[in-house]
Amino acid sequence: MTVTHGDERITVSLDIEPDEDNPSAMLRAHDAGGDLLAEVRVPPSFKLTRARAAAWAEAEFSADSVRRG
Repeated sequence: MTVTHGDERITVSLDIEPDEDNPSAMLRAHDAGGDLLAEVRVPPSFKLTRARAAAWAEAEFSADSVRRG
């Protein structure tokens, strides 16, 4: 999904790795040019919404901001 932060368009994605023993998920943010801005491991139950993506960008992609929900 794409959100606007300042005057930048940021694409935020959630990639879930299903695994019976150890499922995991990675939250990633890329700029308009495709460069990786941030990457954070989150629980596979993490729900990505536009509001959460915007809040993560607003918090300068702080890992703590997405982990505390």
